[in-house]
Amino acid sequence: MTANPDWPEISSALLHSQTPTDRPDLVVHVFYAKFQSLIKDIKKGVLGSWSAHLYTIKFQKRGLPHAHIIVFLQPHSKLRTPEDIDSLMSSEFPDPHSPLFEHVKMLVHRPCGDQNPTSSCMVEGTCSKGFPKPFREETTLNEDVYARTRHLNTGQSHQFKMGRHDVTVNNQWVVCHSPYLLWKYRCHINVESIASVKAVKYIYKYVYKGHDCTTMQFGRCQDEVKQYLDACYVSSCEAMWHLYLFPVQEQLPNVVCLQVHLKNWQAVVFNPNGEGTVQDVLDSHAECKTTLTGWFEANKLEPEGSEILNLLYQDYPSRMVWHTEENNRRWTRRKEGFAVGRMYYAHPTSGEHFYLCLLLTSV
Repeated sequence: MTANPDWPEISSALLHSQTPTDRPDLVVHVFYAKFQSLIKDIKKGVLGSWSAHLYTIKFQKRGLPHAHIIVFLQPHSKLRTPEDIDSLMSSEFPDPHSPLFEHVKMLVHRPCGDQNPTSSCMVEGTCSKGFPKPFREETTLNEDVYARTRHLNTGQSHQFKMGRHDVTVNNQWVVCHSPYLLWKYRCHINVESIASVKAVKYIYKYVYKGHDCTTMQFGRCQDEVKQYLDACYVSSCEAMWHLYLFPVQEQLPNVVCLQVHLKNWQAVVFNPNGEGTVQDVLDSHAECKTTLTGWFEANKLEPEGSEILNLLYQDYPSRMVWHTEENNRRWTRRKEGFAVGRMYYAHPTSGEHFYLCLLLTSV
């Protein structure tokens, strides 16, 4: 494990600011540089053979950016046993003489409960994050939540200064992390393993939950509708992020939406302020290919015995690319990577439309 020497040099300018948000441009550039390097490491296999990922950049009320990332691994790299998880993650303090020990401070949950009942994580008298974690002799896989990592009771406690308070913590307060990523990037990176497909719905909802909002009160109007205004809260760091045109979301591989329609019932998009009548628009789009009709044409051109002929409609984007040029809509062979096909939904009461969709999933 070797630390990247650029991080301390890049971050040194922040030390001259009283708070990180005094220089949002530096905060954004440092975060973006580290984040792009992290994504490259993930795709290179730092967590295992990469298959797909998606992320969303969000900003806290105090203005600091953070990212929610979901990583999908190849079947042979999935963490299926407690030993696999322990080889990649840790929820414990390392040896006090290890250089990594000082960095684990960033992964310590601020003490709450009896030690700090006014902590922001406290909800109805208990920590909403589940701290302190119970001591656990070994890692276990749960059916519907994250894997429960090991928290050994070593009998050792460590004293840290958090803000203005001196706190004493043990392994119960350590957030799950990857020692390698912590050593390389020297920042808070929480890593979890999903032990069951039941947690996927929660994960996706959490990543796409949207931006924070703020509620402002105007005057003393008795009308509740007029009294409050729900608005998007934009911090200085988020404003800088958008000014630099940095991406807020990414999803790899891409999802290609596939049309499913009956003959001459494809969707037509047109400009209502354009020239011509509705009939002129329909006539001009009569011969326009869709992903479905283009799929029919592409299969006709494939030679007998081609492996492309064995692909279902929904699997076509994994090997083929759909070109959307107005006069050249067609499928061609994919040169690199792959994509995921997703057919538009057809309601069971839509008759032949639904049966066509059902047929395409098996023939």
